[in-house]
Amino acid sequence: ISLKHVNDEEDEHDGHEHHGDACSHSQFDPHFWFDVENMKDVAEIITYEFIRLEPNNKALYIDNKKKYIKMLDKLDSVYKQKLETCALDTIITNHNAFFYLSDKYGFKVSSLKGLSPDSEPSPKDVIRIIDAIEKLQAPIIFFEDFSSNKSMRELATRANIKIDSLHTLGNTTKKDAEQNLTYEDIMLQNLNKIQGALVCQ
Repeated sequence: ISLKHVNDEEDEHDGHEHHGDACSHSQFDPHFWFDVENMKDVAEIITYEFIRLEPNNKALYIDNKKKYIKMLDKLDSVYKQKLETCALDTIITNHNAFFYLSDKYGFKVSSLKGLSPDSEPSPKDVIRIIDAIEKLQAPIIFFEDFSSNKSMRELATRANIKIDSLHTLGNTTKKDAEQNLTYEDIMLQNLNKIQGALVCQ
């Protein structure tokens, strides 16, 4: 599994400018799980390791891997279908944890911050996002679970638009566990919200 290197050219796709420590130039994006092809590689690696540790269960592990990859293929097809025809091409988020996803399915991410969710946005960052909201006429902006939503809530209030959360899948909440949410469940929840933000048919 290779991490994507976010460089100047990719930053243009990311939709944000240079903005100090928040900038994602020359950084590796760790959110590899947002590309289903990477998750297929993960399934292969885990299956290999399980078989190495418990060879008697080889048939079970291979069967489970096949089912998981089938789910990933179906998920990929649903994303392609739901995001095929959209009025907008950019979502606005707190920080860009979604480069793998946007790169694979052909939309852009304009982020208040770069890859670091903990960095403080500058006044220039805030102005840039306000301009992006107005230019796109975005119906909604997003913050990510497990990161502060204060700045984005202030922006949403100022622009008088909706705000919601996207799940980065890097961690799970107690509520996620209680609901037994799977990777597929969370990816589909994100898709539903992204589809609304991009005004897809």
